[in-house]
Amino acid sequence: FVSDPDADSMTVTIVFWNGTKEHFRTNITGVANNSNNTIVSYTLTRNNTNAFLSGQNWTCAARATDNNDIYTSWVNASVTIQNTAPSFDTIISNLTFYEEVNQLNVTDLDNHFSDANADNLIYTSEVAGGITVSIDSFNNLSYIPSPNWFGTATINITADDGFATNKSNIITLVVTNVAEKIETFVNVLGKSTKLVGIEIIVPSPISMFINDKVVLPIIIRNNKQNVLTNIKLETKSSSEQLITKLKQINIKLLSPGEQITTELEIMSGAVIAEDKYTILLSATTGEGVSDSAEFFVNVADFGAGNRTVILPRLQVAKDLFKSNPQCLELSELLNQAEEAISEKKFSKSESLIENAIKGCKDLLSFEPQKIETPARKSRQNLILLIELLSLLFLTVAFIFYRKRRKINEIPF
Repeated sequence: FVSDPDADSMTVTIVFWNGTKEHFRTNITGVANNSNNTIVSYTLTRNNTNAFLSGQNWTCAARATDNNDIYTSWVNASVTIQNTAPSFDTIISNLTFYEEVNQLNVTDLDNHFSDANADNLIYTSEVAGGITVSIDSFNNLSYIPSPNWFGTATINITADDGFATNKSNIITLVVTNVAEKIETFVNVLGKSTKLVGIEIIVPSPISMFINDKVVLPIIIRNNKQNVLTNIKLETKSSSEQLITKLKQINIKLLSPGEQITTELEIMSGAVIAEDKYTILLSATTGEGVSDSAEFFVNVADFGAGNRTVILPRLQVAKDLFKSNPQCLELSELLNQAEEAISEKKFSKSESLIENAIKGCKDLLSFEPQKIETPARKSRQNLILLIELLSLLFLTVAFIFYRKRRKINEIPF
């Protein structure tokens, strides 16, 4: 409330402080006066500039003037920003699927939770049943059932903003049993054997960058009671820019209960797009038994944040060179930097740009060294020559004088 005994129009200054930093200031002019006091209000809206974070101490200070340089005292009000717990907005659906089938990237948890304070959320899970829950760096949720397990499992997801938590609904997963087919064959020894299959265990969804390489362990397991021979492994990617290579492609023998771990190398190309890709891994045995497994690879652009820093710096270098022609001899460094950016070699590009800027500044600050000319030395030589000539002249004069004296002393 503000008022003025002279009924003057008033201006109210409002300042918002975040700790000790003045964050926002505004003047409300033309505030009319009335006998019942005038209500003045202002709302500071949350945005990128005014980010209200949990635990911050904000102060709102206000004072009024009647435009005759007569001010009231400041009136302060302090506010501590209280944290709001994460909100669970959308139910995560129940799911029914067959045993031995991984459910990858079922949903993005960021579509189900939100945070009013814009805090980063960390997700964890509680599981009852033979299911492994995987949450990748993109917060994609996946379910991986244990080998040969079927039944009902329940899952609960917790979101944590660093100050408070909130839970999802109880998610029910029903894994259906699949009857195993038994095949009879005659092996190379002529003995009758029953084989029921081969199992491939692949990792949960992985994340990698453009122009990157990761190496993953792959498990080939014989979890039944019969010998498997001449196992051949193959891998295929859904993109030509996502190259896969197995360290071992042939396994001669896999005894019952035995497993072998090999490595799968995945390389993403320099021009691959940010997206979600699939990799299919398959195995066949000499006995005609086969299995396959598919998993997802999320490819992200590591340089997205780098470019926002490097490109403005590159423009600074170009402007510096343009206004200082003596620096143009270093332009090749900027050409190489632009080429490195196109190849997503951001560290190399940044180094080239900084070297170009430093080199230009060195050229601009260079002062040619003053070199003493040989004039002084020539002057010294001239003086020495004059002295020698003077000495020679005196010597000749002295000899001439002696001869003249002897002539004068000869009697006639």
